[in-house]
Amino acid sequence: PLEIADVQVVNKADRPGADRLAAQLMEMLHLGVPRVAGWTVPVLRTTAATGDGIHDLCDVVLQHRSWLVESGFIAIREQEMAEFRIRASIGRLVLERALGQSDPDELRSTIVEVADRQITPVRAAGRLLDALADRTAAG
Repeated sequence: PLEIADVQVVNKADRPGADRLAAQLMEMLHLGVPRVAGWTVPVLRTTAATGDGIHDLCDVVLQHRSWLVESGFIAIREQEMAEFRIRASIGRLVLERALGQSDPDELRSTIVEVADRQITPVRAAGRLLDALADRTAAG
């Protein structure tokens, strides 16, 4: 799923086409992006080289932070981020264990089978995880 930032920024607003881009972003946001009660995603224009719009951007970021805290939505975001980090950590740990505890010959032959398109990467991963589970269960 596409994730939309809580604040949209068009930098280099002094360049040709920046106003059109900002208008297109506004239109997209109003057409199909699900809204969170109490927060409307703003589209700001900045020019970092000159500092134009930076003060407004800072104000909006602070307003958004206040809204997150006051609405309680920050707790939901924190939990979503925690879940993401846990899932990513599980993936890394499983990968490290599966590859670290795999029989080198079995791993090499599985790699060759995938490269030769004899089995899919998903099937290969399942086979290696099953072998890891069997080894773990055996003690």
